[in-house]
Amino acid sequence: MTLQILDREKNKLYSDGNFWELSRKEENDCFYGVSFVSSIKFIEEKLLLFYQDIELILGLSDNGNNSIGQRMQELMDKRVSWVNYVENNLESEFAKRILDGSLRLRFTKDKLIHSKIYLMENKEQNTYQCFTGSMNLTETAVSKNFEQLIWDYRSKNDDLYQLYK
Repeated sequence: MTLQILDREKNKLYSDGNFWELSRKEENDCFYGVSFVSSIKFIEEKLLLFYQDIELILGLSDNGNNSIGQRMQELMDKRVSWVNYVENNLESEFAKRILDGSLRLRFTKDKLIHSKIYLMENKEQNTYQCFTGSMNLTETAVSKNFEQLIWDYRSKNDDLYQLYK
């Protein structure tokens, strides 16, 4: 794995960083993220077990020379497949969390979002952690790709929190 994570508070570079280890150093209630891609399996295995409240904005996969029309059709197809999964797997944790509102998925439609940002909050302690950089919410990005993230963590009273939020 070649995930480089810069801890801005300590000015320390983790040259072989572990996103999950660092992001779970603090007990957080909420996970908000913007990622270009992700999957039901990844969300089930990596997020649902650890966060009470999850909101993700997911973009389209990069299809090279495809037209915007083709990308928009892919978006609609992907949304339909996620809805079908929920309807056909009502007993799954993923479906339960979609239906109770503690897992919210949004998809880009007018403008593609390519930024990656992951904001975790601890409501009781009024703290946050935020990772920004190149990493998508996929197993390949977390464990195989060369990716870079900047890691901030502080009180939610901090101005930087407002920027991330």
